[in-house]
Amino acid sequence: MRAGKVAVAFGDIKTAWTFHDHGNSHAGPTPLELVWADEFDGPGIDATFWSFQLGNGSQYGVPGWGNNELQWYTSSPANAAVANGTLRLTALRNDSGREFTSARLRTAGLRDFVPAGPLQLLRFEARLQLPQGGDGIWPALWMLPTPAGQPMVAAWPGSAAAVPSGLAYGAWPASGEIDIVEAVNDAASVFGTAHFDAYQMQGGSMDANTSVGAFAGAWHVYALDWTLESLHWFIDGVPLAAAYPRCVAPGGWFSDARAAAGDCAAPFDQPFHLLVNLAVGGELPGKAPGPDTVFPQTLALDYVRVYKRAYIPGSSLSRRRRSGRRL
Repeated sequence: MRAGKVAVAFGDIKTAWTFHDHGNSHAGPTPLELVWADEFDGPGIDATFWSFQLGNGSQYGVPGWGNNELQWYTSSPANAAVANGTLRLTALRNDSGREFTSARLRTAGLRDFVPAGPLQLLRFEARLQLPQGGDGIWPALWMLPTPAGQPMVAAWPGSAAAVPSGLAYGAWPASGEIDIVEAVNDAASVFGTAHFDAYQMQGGSMDANTSVGAFAGAWHVYALDWTLESLHWFIDGVPLAAAYPRCVAPGGWFSDARAAAGDCAAPFDQPFHLLVNLAVGGELPGKAPGPDTVFPQTLALDYVRVYKRAYIPGSSLSRRRRSGRRL
């Protein structure tokens, strides 16, 4: 283990770290409690935490992964490997066969997360290095809902894949997506976004600046705080964006699904899993790699950690839930 890294294991391990309360709590900051982490200190990718998604999405009914992406995902060590305490996802340009290969990992069915009621906050934190960037490069650390009793596959409206039976609020994006961090092309900006209902979103972005420095090729700590009444994104402790449900803030997130009737926190009140991938091309970059895009491109992760803490919100959502009345 390298100096400066924290030795952790799965379980309820207390830490001494506290963090800002966002002004919503009636009490002072309370310690975070580590509930899961991958420090990438083992000899390889831990199959008890992560599984690969392979191919171009066609086997899930979403060719191009629903975004006109160009890469073919593999489990080859050339595309995904752990070494020297770091997970490295590498996108390659190939001279023959599939033009671009890369990797996509997820924790679905292995490690799924949801706040345990309105009195809990979950923090997701990852120290990662974005690729050097160039046209058509799209790294992301993000989350999708995990249907009860089965691993998550893709399910887009109109796709050949049926909506998984356990997906609570319908096909993407109705059941939600949370992007902890993503960047495109030269990574001049990073984004934190929540997707919901019929192609709606909330969140924000931050440009590289003198406060946080560059993003491309640089190490930063990206974090998300998730409660049933808020999402807050951070970069190196600096607030990036915030989102709230409609019952807390007009214009906030919501679900019109029948299953969500009376539930203001939907769709962000169900188990989600983590994904990390390095895509090539696609709708968000808006372009394919050009001759000036240098390969290989690598997304590196030093650690991923998930914490919990007691949360004493002050919103009407929390008060009504604690009183037992439906919204």
